[in-house]
Amino acid sequence: MTSIIKLEDMTAADFKRLAAALWEGGLVCLPADTVYGLASLPQPEATERIYEAKGREKRKPLALVFTETRQIISMVPDLPEVIAAALSKLMPGPVTCILPLASPLSSVGVRIIPPPAGDIYRHLPSPLAVTSANLSGLPDACTVDEIPEEIATACDFIIDGGRSRLCTPSTIVDLRPLADGKQPHILREGSMKAGEILRRLRTSILFVCTGNICRSPLAEAQLRDYAEKQGVAALLDISSAGTHAWDGNPATREAREAARFNNLDLSHHRAREVRRSIMNDSDYILTMTQAHHEWLLAEFPEHENKIYLALLFPRGLKGESPEVTDVPDPIGESVEFYLKVLVMLRPSLPEILGAALKEDAS
Repeated sequence: MTSIIKLEDMTAADFKRLAAALWEGGLVCLPADTVYGLASLPQPEATERIYEAKGREKRKPLALVFTETRQIISMVPDLPEVIAAALSKLMPGPVTCILPLASPLSSVGVRIIPPPAGDIYRHLPSPLAVTSANLSGLPDACTVDEIPEEIATACDFIIDGGRSRLCTPSTIVDLRPLADGKQPHILREGSMKAGEILRRLRTSILFVCTGNICRSPLAEAQLRDYAEKQGVAALLDISSAGTHAWDGNPATREAREAARFNNLDLSHHRAREVRRSIMNDSDYILTMTQAHHEWLLAEFPEHENKIYLALLFPRGLKGESPEVTDVPDPIGESVEFYLKVLVMLRPSLPEILGAALKEDAS
């Protein structure tokens, strides 16, 4: 007989009974942020019961629900860094992410359900195989009363967490294309819109100097090249601007030559002036000097928490002198001076990239 327990009334003993039922191959209906789920351990006999109760085609795999991203990464030890970073940006949340797997399966769908509904999963075996608690092709269940009788009677327990907060299935996003430098595929748009998925995945980094024809375009090109070599460029928008730039100006000849010497290309660069719209769209704003830092703070004080000195990133300014913090202006200097600018910026690249990959733009 199916036991129905209200989530707010559950005791430690109830959680133990629930876990024991799962370990014994039972099925349970659990609340989520999206819609109610039908869950079991990811074992053949238990998942067979899910397919039978739901009337689901065997060719459609079940998602695995975890409680932490590190559990997912440990399950897929060779997961590309760019995909692991994308997971950290999207989870927990109303998203099912498709990841690559070695044989015998080519992929697996994973979720981490956010609090408060997700808290229950921390008391249960992990991962759980989960699908929506509805009959295939019929409406999803947003409340316990909407769970079909065929599914309810197949369960050992139903946990009543009230009405689902979103009452829409999770968005399914295939992250596998990221490993090839391509954009992820939205396989099903659900609770989180496709535009929001892409916004969360991409971190915008803006380098700022004066004219946007020397230092900042070199920094932009060097970080983009580093990100491409690390295989994570698909998660980044890297750009540059100048506090007093003339829109449309090309990079200086010396900047182009210094770039070319480092296998970078500034031939298509065109300067642009810093504007509020550019600041609004940037997650990190990295300046070449303290003077640029102060100018941006004065012009755009609302963005104080994301303006940094490139050479100090990610820590803030703590009384250091400009000799330590500033990338000198190479305008009018030789190509060799420009090359020194690239050398000065290079040690900051891992810190900038690491922060960008961990950034939760939500």
